[in-house]
Amino acid sequence: AQLVVLLVLAIGIDYSLFLISRIREEERGGKDYRSAVVVARSTTGVAILWSGLIVALSLCGLFLMGDTVLASMALVSIISVLVTVLGSVYVLPSILLLLGRRLEFGRLPILGSRKERPLLKSWWLRLSLEFPMRTVLALSVLFAALTYFALQLQLGSTVEPTLLPRTMQSYHAFQHLEREFPDFAGIDFSVIVWGDRVDEHEDEGEFDEFYDVLNSYDSVRGPIYTEYSEDGSLLRMHFVALGWGNNPVNLNLIHDLRGEVFPKYFEPLGLSASVSGTLPFVVDDIDRYTQRTPTVFSVVLLLSLTFLLVAFRSIVVPIKAIVLNILSTLAAFGVLVLAFQKSGVPGWSFEVIESFVPPLLFSILFGLSMDYHVFLMSRVNEEFLRGKDTKAAVRSGIESTFRTITGAALIMVSVFVIIATLELPIMKELGFGLAVAVLLDAT
Repeated sequence: AQLVVLLVLAIGIDYSLFLISRIREEERGGKDYRSAVVVARSTTGVAILWSGLIVALSLCGLFLMGDTVLASMALVSIISVLVTVLGSVYVLPSILLLLGRRLEFGRLPILGSRKERPLLKSWWLRLSLEFPMRTVLALSVLFAALTYFALQLQLGSTVEPTLLPRTMQSYHAFQHLEREFPDFAGIDFSVIVWGDRVDEHEDEGEFDEFYDVLNSYDSVRGPIYTEYSEDGSLLRMHFVALGWGNNPVNLNLIHDLRGEVFPKYFEPLGLSASVSGTLPFVVDDIDRYTQRTPTVFSVVLLLSLTFLLVAFRSIVVPIKAIVLNILSTLAAFGVLVLAFQKSGVPGWSFEVIESFVPPLLFSILFGLSMDYHVFLMSRVNEEFLRGKDTKAAVRSGIESTFRTITGAALIMVSVFVIIATLELPIMKELGFGLAVAVLLDAT
């Protein structure tokens, strides 16, 4: 809920900023206030409409994860974004017309006058426009270095007692448990065996070899207790694995039980077996996200490409936008790995990235990144249709939008930094990743 509210808040502020900035630009060009609002709505308003639809499409990829939490987040976010778009395109212009010159009430002179400052005073923009190839090469080296770390991304679970905020009672309870009962301070799992007269097989010692196999794992303790169904056809054996779900030994344990141990020791007896509990839940979660995340990425890319083809009626613009967004997203993943997985930030060493963070981060980032690309390329397209050549149109488009895009990005970053300050590791990873990605993309 916190993420959705802050995300929609940032998007709404961005869209308002885009529209108001265009109104002021048209006024500087000599138009009266009412005409400026009309022009802004017919130009920037259209760009906002396309941007919002792309954000909504990007979030649709989360439905493919098969996770009800992500699906509910996606649905609420999509509805909220579409409502925000409708408000920005249809309601906001009417409000601005009603406000008239009162829109400028409370404007702080210290933040600058209404007169636009020359673009070339920004040295880094001047370099990027005058030396585009060198700029591309320099940024490519940076993105390649960050992508190298992104490829080392390790999925896992950050919902474990040792990573909980120190203010939570459950953290202190686990500390007491670990101190007083070190052999039981771990993650639980249960082996369920069912079939004809399971109790008789166990009484005859036919499960002894299975117990020996489990005891060969140094992290396994148990069975802590066993219990039968009333008719003796089902047996539940409860164990504890020291450490937590991110421990490679524990991850391999569940895979070994399902792939080798159960077929070897229970099937010859005519019995069936399965494993349940917190540990297999963590393992299944990691496996599911590992398998489905590439599908989400592919669908989001395909939908975005198709939508941009329709919007700009060009093949070069969509491909360029998608390539740049992929690079900025991979770079954000690289920074995420450095900060949380490689202990780059003190106090943020989680050793893994939460399993659902990459698909959620990618879907949100791709939509937000497209915001700036659509806004910029829409303006470039306007200049091109006015008769300017490609180079002049690009330069004019950047001159007209770079301050607005920078301001919008800073608003987004400030919102995501707030998310990163929340106590839960998941929120820290999401907030930090979103802030870095938006900053990279806007740059």
